[in-house]
Amino acid sequence: MVALIPVGSKPGTVVISQVRFTNLNYVKVWIYQVSPVVVRGCVFDALGGSASVNDNIGGGRFDGLILDSNIIDATATGNAVDLVRATHVAITNNVINGTPSSPQPIQLEGIKEATIIGNTIWYAGISIQSESRYHHRAGVAPPARGHRQ
Repeated sequence: MVALIPVGSKPGTVVISQVRFTNLNYVKVWIYQVSPVVVRGCVFDALGGSASVNDNIGGGRFDGLILDSNIIDATATGNAVDLVRATHVAITNNVINGTPSSPQPIQLEGIKEATIIGNTIWYAGISIQSESRYHHRAGVAPPARGHRQ
């Protein structure tokens, strides 16, 4: 199953810990308008050969996210992380195993107050940019199920 974080899950912290996301043809973890969230010790892969081009961890419009000690395997295609219009993001101690033919970058767009420390990233990079590509009223929505980019 795809982990969709429910809108408005308050009070308290939503924790996703020690979950293996494998062979999913959709965003693996989608975080939207819910805070705070911790994704820790999870594995993202497609060892059975059914990889998606969608992001592994994506979403936006939240305040408070910790991505810690996760492994994104080379078989899991798509962006490792793609976040838009969020605040207080910490990306720490993760291993992102991209390949020359399948890089898995970290994309941060319009993020306020982010910390990226202690990660090992192979064949990918970190992109930090404004949200100027988005209309000022545009929402953040998950890609259509089964959508291919």
